[in-house]
Amino acid sequence: MKISRIVPALIFIAVLGVHMAWGTHSQSSGPWMAFPLDKAPVFYLSSGAVWLGLSYALAAGFAGFCLVRWYQYRQRAVAGAVGGLTLMGFVYTAGCFLLGCCGSPMLAVYLGLFGPQFLGLAKPLVFAITTLSVIIGYVCVMRRKTDPCGYPQSCCGPQDADASTDLQNRSEHWITAELETPGGKVRQVATTLQFADRLGAFKARVGINRMHYQVQPGLYAVGSPTPDSPVLVSANYKLSFDRLRNSLAGRDGWIMVLDTKGINVWCAAGKGTFGTEEIIHRLKATRLWEVVSHRSLILPQLAASGVAAHKVRKISGFRVLYGPVRAEDLPAFLDAGMKATPEMRRVTFTLPERLVLIPIELVVGAKYILVFLAAVFFLAGLGREGYSFDDVTTAGSLAVLLCVLGFIGGAVVAPVLLPWLPGRAFSIKGALVGLAVGLIYAWFSLQNWSSLAGRLDLLAWFLILPAVAAFFAMNFTGASTYTSLSGVKREMRFALPAQIAAGTIGLGLWVTSNFV
Repeated sequence: MKISRIVPALIFIAVLGVHMAWGTHSQSSGPWMAFPLDKAPVFYLSSGAVWLGLSYALAAGFAGFCLVRWYQYRQRAVAGAVGGLTLMGFVYTAGCFLLGCCGSPMLAVYLGLFGPQFLGLAKPLVFAITTLSVIIGYVCVMRRKTDPCGYPQSCCGPQDADASTDLQNRSEHWITAELETPGGKVRQVATTLQFADRLGAFKARVGINRMHYQVQPGLYAVGSPTPDSPVLVSANYKLSFDRLRNSLAGRDGWIMVLDTKGINVWCAAGKGTFGTEEIIHRLKATRLWEVVSHRSLILPQLAASGVAAHKVRKISGFRVLYGPVRAEDLPAFLDAGMKATPEMRRVTFTLPERLVLIPIELVVGAKYILVFLAAVFFLAGLGREGYSFDDVTTAGSLAVLLCVLGFIGGAVVAPVLLPWLPGRAFSIKGALVGLAVGLIYAWFSLQNWSSLAGRLDLLAWFLILPAVAAFFAMNFTGASTYTSLSGVKREMRFALPAQIAAGTIGLGLWVTSNFV
């Protein structure tokens, strides 16, 4: 586990423990050691001091995170470290002042203007403000646009050179030998995938080390190629590379791997890393014209959007040929004299192809839904009588379950039913799934329709669930063959504001139903 995670976690636990010890001592009448230790957590929770403790611990943990970042990247993260310490000091000072532990309880006075039932919101509100501040601060610290040279995945020259050296020096199990060629040594690769390859593919599918799952750009040999053997071009995303070498089992050929920054062929073509300039650069770096006697390159069809074939030929003399969409069709393509059938050219998005993409959508989406679930869970305790932990365990658990169902509806059900859901926009498809979840909830909650609180609750979930499902279904556009970049931008312009509005109004109605 990284030190940037361990240190903040330890600081969080330590500060929370110290605050609990101090809180139980300051509120008890006897000596500190006489207070029963088994009752301290219960007293800490029931008194509401836990909210201020969580606020202090969260702010201190974030400050520790920023200091670790500063230590790792020195002057590149000075602003982040200063911001973390400033936030910690602000929360410590403002929390004490607003709640009255070192002055007048101003926040309680202000909330009391709305009625006595709001007095219990003071400490949870401080925690909510602190959480929001930490989230904003974390996003600002982690944004690489402010100073990209301060991070490991930098665009700067020295950093790229180090990354390339790391890849070059790494001993890979799929490299079997080295061949001597007029252009220098070329590594020979195996065409059979081992357990380590399949494990790496699984980990990449679930988002583990995905952005570092790559191979060193350069020229590789499959079998025992000759100067007349075909040259196939691939991205340096290892999943793409493994598919290609595995499809060439029993054949001789060359694989020229481009530096696509660990991105697959289609996405790299859209981003420009699988493009004309990189192909020309890699031809020069590998001195391919000294290795082969022909002047032909076989590119994946999905790379066509990023490559200007006429420029490649004009500058390098190499002719670009586009192979089939799928790597498994390469043997038939090569045997047919490098001619593709209409079926080889057809881009599909079948159910198995969609299912294999769902795990990474769940992993990426979990980062967002967990924050939303925490907010909903704590908001469930708000009510006319102040803050109730009983409501957190009952209404909060139900709210979390409904949100999880909305998340699964958008990230799993919508992709599975993608061709059959009406509408072209992914957000609409997801909203329909969320609406279906809302109808199921309404069916089991018909008895609540007689009261105003019940009607507000049902109406709230009819807004929240479609918004949640639509948001996560819309995220699937990046993995789909159904959409274009312009289409995605056009959809987001109207869908994202609508989702935010529906979710915000729904949360407002849901919280209001607790006060009716």
